Amino acid sequence: MFTAKHTTLSEEVHVFRRENSRFWRCSTFLQAMNHRASTKVENLASAKEFAEGWYLTLCGKQRNGGLVTERTVTHAAEAFQKEYEVGRTKPRVFEEVTETE
Repeated sequence: MFTAKHTTLSEEVHVFRRENSRFWRCSTFLQAMNHRASTKVENLASAKEFAEGWYLTLCGKQRNGGLVTERTVTHAAEAFQKEYEVGRTKPRVFEEVTETE
């Protein structure tokens, strides 16, 4: 699954590389959710530097209330509308949803 795994910032941030990827990824656990991102770099030192900055940005968003941890109904409705427009959802289902509003 992983070819290598490291930690940084007192083990708050994990930096790892998957088997079939040349890029390092990072992950952390904040507000009862796992957060992950690609560092888009191949060098471990650069990946750790990116991960630390990314983590501090997430912590800042958490303090300011800007860290989104759940999807909203609006988000779900927008996703449904996009699926409907490209034909992945049956028109009947969309009509039933709009009639109940």
